[in-house]
Amino acid sequence: MNKLDVNKWVWLHYNQLNPDHEIFKHVADYEGILFIWDEAYFENQFFSKQRLFFIWQCLADFKNMNLHVVKGETDAVLKTLYKNNPNTQIFTPENSVFNYQRWQFVEPLKQNQFIVYDKNIPFGFFKFWKEAQKQLFRASA
Repeated sequence: MNKLDVNKWVWLHYNQLNPDHEIFKHVADYEGILFIWDEAYFENQFFSKQRLFFIWQCLADFKNMNLHVVKGETDAVLKTLYKNNPNTQIFTPENSVFNYQRWQFVEPLKQNQFIVYDKNIPFGFFKFWKEAQKQLFRASA
């Protein structure tokens, strides 16, 4: 059996990488967690190496879960998963970046816009924040 032969996915985006995300309560019978490493999208969004490293570190929080990181263009990856397994269902927290109408097999679930994160801060956050803070809050000359 191919490791991507999963019937029910939870698809998380780079800004939703929390192993305690609410979606796991709504889709408790998921079989796999999907993260798409879309380098073209990351480049288009001008993600720094530090930000990419932070995303990769956040993925490590899923080490005891059935996480699949697939490298490729988002649309192509989703369509390939569906083509390879027409019984595929993909649930994802709604993200305003995507037009979900092009994927009849993806069901975006509404999510709260405010996040209360009461768990441990992910490994590497302070190193990431130190670099991000320099870029966001440059000292005025």
